[in-house]
Amino acid sequence: MRIHYVLPAVLAAAMVIPGAGEAQTFQARKVEPEIFGSVASARLFRFEDQAFGNDLNLGIGLGVRVARFGFEFELNRMLGLTPAPAPCGIARCIGSAQEGVRSATIASGNALYYFSDSRIQPYVTGGIGALRTRSVSSILFARDNVGTFSEREELDTGLALNAGAGVRIVVNDVLSIRPEIRMYDSSVQSRQNLAMIRTSIGASVRW
Repeated sequence: MRIHYVLPAVLAAAMVIPGAGEAQTFQARKVEPEIFGSVASARLFRFEDQAFGNDLNLGIGLGVRVARFGFEFELNRMLGLTPAPAPCGIARCIGSAQEGVRSATIASGNALYYFSDSRIQPYVTGGIGALRTRSVSSILFARDNVGTFSEREELDTGLALNAGAGVRIVVNDVLSIRPEIRMYDSSVQSRQNLAMIRTSIGASVRW
């Protein structure tokens, strides 16, 4: 089952059973360090013209919760990005080249605010970080209606702002489940001008 189908189902379940979550005894600690990982469906795109993939994304991070506030560092990376073949555009072309994004990695520091201390804890989040991409573009040299392809690779790092929302579902004193949706925008200080929507399901372990 795809991640973007699972997340709405988990969120709906969390909204349907808040009474059960409130009824169970749960004592939130004032300071809770945690480590977490997530699996996501991520869509990488540029607002002006095109999308570069809707693929698997994996994330890992460290965080700490103080009362209803959380602070965390996260690293996530898209898998399966495949640039598209460059079109010829003239009668005949020699060679080939690709255009698109080959890899995308985001490192970010984020703040969270939880609306509840019960077992079901909706939250909002936002942060700042960097989006590191490796892209390729094609160059076509034409002469006498025959084109010759060459390919250029480019590394780009852009400032990435993000905002999102999710639900932290406490399973026991150690384990929590975290469905979340978050958007990253790296149009500031980036030549690629990319954005990402990441829909994830994560698990965290605290101590």
